[in-house]
Amino acid sequence: MLALGIALAAGWFALQDEYGRDLGNFRTLVGGMQEAERVTLAHQVYASYRRSDLSQAQRLLERARPYLPPVQEAAGAYGIDTDVLMGVGATESSFLPRDSKDGGRGLFQITAPPKRRWNWPRSVWEWSSWI
Repeated sequence: MLALGIALAAGWFALQDEYGRDLGNFRTLVGGMQEAERVTLAHQVYASYRRSDLSQAQRLLERARPYLPPVQEAAGAYGIDTDVLMGVGATESSFLPRDSKDGGRGLFQITAPPKRRWNWPRSVWEWSSWI
């Protein structure tokens, strides 16, 4: 009898509108930072696709196709997820590599490092003059 009462109570709670939100909060609490990052990323992807025009997305995917093999090679060489690199390429240049007004270049809109960075000391003895 007690088990039936508990099952009915659990079923009633599961049917409440707040249950899904509370379950999501519980998953985030238990899953820690990884779960919070996953939820945030999933929300951003959902929001992005909800606003997107499907014909534009199709053109973007067609422009991305020629870049997939070299991006896969680079991802494997540096231990980075291919989808992350493709996402950066889509975000930064929409797979239309070109020079931008702010100094970004190419598919990933890479900018030149600051000049001071190029003049790093070559040995420990030069640090005192560099700082």
